[in-house]
Amino acid sequence: MRTRIGSSRQGFSLIELLTVMVVIAILAAIALPKLRGAIYKAQAANIIGDVHAIQVAYSQYISDGGTRPRNAGWGSVPADLAPYLPGGFEFSNDLADYRWTRLTAKASPWDVESGMVRVRPKRGLRDVLVPRLAAMANQAMIVKKRNQVRFFMVP
Repeated sequence: MRTRIGSSRQGFSLIELLTVMVVIAILAAIALPKLRGAIYKAQAANIIGDVHAIQVAYSQYISDGGTRPRNAGWGSVPADLAPYLPGGFEFSNDLADYRWTRLTAKASPWDVESGMVRVRPKRGLRDVLVPRLAAMANQAMIVKKRNQVRFFMVP
């Protein structure tokens, strides 16, 4: 920092300001990819939490004497599971769409009637979130397809 003779004003030189700006830009370039990775990991964890809520609702429905819940389209809450899901739970949000599919014993990997939740991340997030979801989930319970992840649920 320079001081001018005969002046009480002090300030930074242009070189000092540019140096600080370059250092900040370098630090930001280092931090942004790590921040983006943390954001994607948090989004995948949010989806896994939603799948867990659906799994708990399915287990409660079965323990209350229900049979297999009826199918529902993409983004539609199955009517049979709706009372067991947390208040305000939706099968479509800004991260992904969900779809419930009931499976017959022939279609189930375990030869018992069961259910499956398909998770389809929104466009722009699919390439990043589908591999992360597959990595975070129990590998025996999922199947990764092109743009979605299927979570199988056994009563």
